[in-house]
Amino acid sequence: MTSNEWYNKGVALQELKRFTEALDAYNKALEISPDNAKILFSKGIVLKKTS
Repeated sequence: MTSNEWYNKGVALQELKRFTEALDAYNKALEISPDNAKILFSKGIVLKKTS
């Protein structure tokens, strides 16, 4: 999968309030595109919701 596909999966999981799985998807996206600000921002939102 591409980083964008992983990101989209993360967004879908986040909307379902499946935050742990969304975080995993964002991490996969970041492995491919580590400097992508959109993914980093979304990961931050999920981390805030899980803390």
